[in-house]
Amino acid sequence: NKLLLGGIFFNPGDDYFTTPAQEAVGLDKLVLKNLKQRKTVENNIIRHNKGTNTSVIEKIRHHLRRAMPVVALINDGNHWVTIVGMSCKYKTNGDIDVANTNIAYLDLTRGEEHYVSFTSLEILGWSSYWGKKYASSYVSGTVISLKSDSVLCSDKWTSGWNSKIFEINGKQYLFLLKYKNGTVHIHKIKADGSIGSNIAKYDWSKGWSNINFYKVKGKTYLFLMKAGTSDDYTNGLVHINKVNDDGTIGKVIDKHDWRAGWKKIEFFTLKNNTYVILNRDNGVVNIRKMKSDGTLGDIVVDQKEFLKNKASIVGTDIQVLETDNAVYIYGINDTGKKTIYSQYKFYLKNNKFKLEPVEEKTWSAGWVRLNIFKDSDKKSFLIISKAVSRNGVMHVHEINNLKNDAKIGKLIDENYFRNSFAMGIVPTEQWSNIQYFKARNGKLKLFLLDKYSGRVRVVNMKNSGSFEDGLVPSKQLKHYQIEMNTSDIKKAGTSAKVFITLKGDNWKSPEYHIDTICDDFERGSKTIQNIPVSKYFGDIKSVVIRHDNSKSKPGWHLRSIYIKEGTKQGEKANAWSKRVNKWFAKTTGDKKIKREITLDKK
Repeated sequence: NKLLLGGIFFNPGDDYFTTPAQEAVGLDKLVLKNLKQRKTVENNIIRHNKGTNTSVIEKIRHHLRRAMPVVALINDGNHWVTIVGMSCKYKTNGDIDVANTNIAYLDLTRGEEHYVSFTSLEILGWSSYWGKKYASSYVSGTVISLKSDSVLCSDKWTSGWNSKIFEINGKQYLFLLKYKNGTVHIHKIKADGSIGSNIAKYDWSKGWSNINFYKVKGKTYLFLMKAGTSDDYTNGLVHINKVNDDGTIGKVIDKHDWRAGWKKIEFFTLKNNTYVILNRDNGVVNIRKMKSDGTLGDIVVDQKEFLKNKASIVGTDIQVLETDNAVYIYGINDTGKKTIYSQYKFYLKNNKFKLEPVEEKTWSAGWVRLNIFKDSDKKSFLIISKAVSRNGVMHVHEINNLKNDAKIGKLIDENYFRNSFAMGIVPTEQWSNIQYFKARNGKLKLFLLDKYSGRVRVVNMKNSGSFEDGLVPSKQLKHYQIEMNTSDIKKAGTSAKVFITLKGDNWKSPEYHIDTICDDFERGSKTIQNIPVSKYFGDIKSVVIRHDNSKSKPGWHLRSIYIKEGTKQGEKANAWSKRVNKWFAKTTGDKKIKREITLDKK
């Protein structure tokens, strides 16, 4: 007859008081006891403190979208409630409309369920009475939930490493360098993206703060610069080394002794030539062309002020994205009160180099790292992360219109990668090294390294650019059964390939090609296909159906669609259906070959 929570025993019915720390410890014990961890899934209780109403909603939304309830602290009776659902509304500019956002929660103290507006719930914390009496760790806006990450590998190394992943002759390597003493390690990266054996060690001089790998005419080079903050290291020394075919570092082929202050450096290719962009704290930007032998060439752009606001390029980070006709340069600078984001376009016009602004915005404070991954000429992703003091949040955005302006698009995923740190030592940034890469097995990964604590992770990502969390494992649900009925009217059948995408409130499946061993989509036929799924998507609200208008008779008349969850025999299953009775044809009806169809749940 005892309640164990956070290591403290209480008699049922007693008046007791649970701090956020105790609540988190208690939940963590429940997770360890009851949730079986798979090899590639790392489960942790994560606690978010403080913040505005908007930021609290964002955190709750993040966990609910991953099918996890949230324990929140409210001031209505000064107790904890469990939030299990949210109807999140947005303003025309995309911001969350706090006043019109509703949440569903369970009040276990009173044994009641509620559905109320977020503002009436008042997730603001305990009364001043409790704070004075217990001197607790309470912070306004505390929410706690389970964080489940699909982690390929996780380790704890010594502190101080900076890193870069590079590729040579189809093989990938991890280059590690300690700024304070010049120790260098190089590891193989296995085909699945995990960290392999050490293949080389070097003992160089201290102070190398910038690491960049680049290619010229198919050969790989290493660019090193001393440009740190310590007085001993700010000498602007530059070395360029050849990289050997086996991933080891070759001899120095170029040296420069510049003045201190060059902080952010990135390489890119435009029209088969390699360039380097060098950025100083005072707003000066140089772009140099690299020579065919890999050494530094002439300056092609010398900008005294990279942005309209000179202070905004006193940069926290920069990244580049290559397209066929231009290179886009993305920069952020966290001033402490806000983050200034900028995007520039670098291109050739009439044999002259142009550097023009594309976009400049003000973001919330705390964004300190960004990384870009170009998957194809049509698809690229940007991941940005906040400092440790801002909960270590990471956002993944699409980058749109690669042939036009390559602006940052919609948010497609978010995550929190917090890390522990030594008492009294709070680093300004958390995961100081973040890098997308595609492993040799074709799977997208995210490499994370915290140079302060030595923690390192390789996180599994979906090829859509979002995080793979592995939540809601189900041995029962193996597939969705898709049934499409072609109408029994003249010319209803199609020769084209048919595709379907499933959509819910906060998710969208990949696009599936409906292709069975039968003659699909013949007049009056029923086409049934089981689509395997890796996780439970939840309620299906609509489907997007299209065909590719291929072959001689692409026109198609769809009578109805029926979708059923695949479960164990004898168990009840959710199902959705719709009578469509529409043409998918460029020559008939409204001439559409793609439609979004709202489904009715059975």
